[in-house]
Amino acid sequence: MKLNLTIVLLLSTILLSAQGVLRYEGPFPNASNEEGTANYSYYKNAETGKNVKHGAFRYKVKIKNTDSRVYRNISGTYKSGWKDGLWEYAYTTKDKRESDGYYYSYSINLTANYESGWPDGVWYYTSSVKRRRNNIERGVVKWFPYEIMKDETMKLHFNHGVLVDSLWKKGLHKSFSLLSDEKGFLNGTFEFITDTSNVTVDYLEGFPVKTSKPDNNVEITTDHYRFYMKHKDDLNKNGAMLDTATLTFYSEVFYNTIYNDKFFNYRFIDGERMVSFKGKRKEMEVRFMGLYKRELKAFVSEDEQRIIQGVFAYQISVSRMLASCEKVYKSSDNDVNLRKKVAQLKSIEIMMKSYTCIMQVYKTVLMPKDIAKAAASCKSDIRLSSLNTRRQILDTVLSRAKALEAKASALKCK
Repeated sequence: MKLNLTIVLLLSTILLSAQGVLRYEGPFPNASNEEGTANYSYYKNAETGKNVKHGAFRYKVKIKNTDSRVYRNISGTYKSGWKDGLWEYAYTTKDKRESDGYYYSYSINLTANYESGWPDGVWYYTSSVKRRRNNIERGVVKWFPYEIMKDETMKLHFNHGVLVDSLWKKGLHKSFSLLSDEKGFLNGTFEFITDTSNVTVDYLEGFPVKTSKPDNNVEITTDHYRFYMKHKDDLNKNGAMLDTATLTFYSEVFYNTIYNDKFFNYRFIDGERMVSFKGKRKEMEVRFMGLYKRELKAFVSEDEQRIIQGVFAYQISVSRMLASCEKVYKSSDNDVNLRKKVAQLKSIEIMMKSYTCIMQVYKTVLMPKDIAKAAASCKSDIRLSSLNTRRQILDTVLSRAKALEAKASALKCK
């Protein structure tokens, strides 16, 4: 394997030498329309004719005038068009006047590691933002004290684009920390701290198993994790399917920090496999991977679906009997026996609808004890137990529905 890799690298070097590595030094754009410069090596792709960055890259902006001081420095290395190895980003301003009338001072830094365009290794981000106003008295500028707007630090770990290991972020009013396994699934304690609250959630292989809230209320929820560990090789056969999602705050946090185009010029400094710009407005999109959480959902087999449809069929049959009986009763001369049968059918229909209500619960709720709890709100005469299996619940409801439909049929309004 190593020999093959050596041969590939050797061939790449020979190819690049044959093509000729060129050098660019001159103006380079950014999303803020600031005057910047860059110098880098590149070669022309023989098939597409496009320039492919390869080698050291340096970019800088230096603006110094009466309204603002802005400095940007970005440096790293490209390998055949992809960012590779250590990249360092720095954005600083000194009393840059913005639209709200304040003068802002920024100090934003990011060190990032890549492997052929994939985030890979440790990333470290710091952000310090402060602002102040001035006042001119008799021709003399008087500065008010700085107001600290942001003071953040974040450290995270990537493995070929996937967030793994630990991730933490500390800020003035919000901080969080969490742990992930080697595949990006949450595994350990996630802690979220604000000025007024502290919430922790313990995860095992992506499953939340314990939650502690600010009111000291601790909730233990290990049912799904235990179910998964017991039946993970045959989930569908046991009425379950596995769903994977990501923490909801994921993208918002990263777009405001490590993937902030305003600070790090991703729009023009390309070479990242997870970043793209789409649409007419070229909106930045990042393909985030990691911070995965798992959840088990109910899985309904074809056989179970037939049983559920059978319960609904019995309910429809009873409803039709009721409608027919009401029609006969209305055409009668207030027949007492018919009136009683209509009342009985209405009662049966109500109970049948409670059974279909349980079936709706069954289709979305996995654990029998949770089905029993949710089914209680259906106001059925069936008392389900947490000891029942899912199939026992189905068979019980079907049996009751069949019996009720037979009872309705026996009334015979004609």
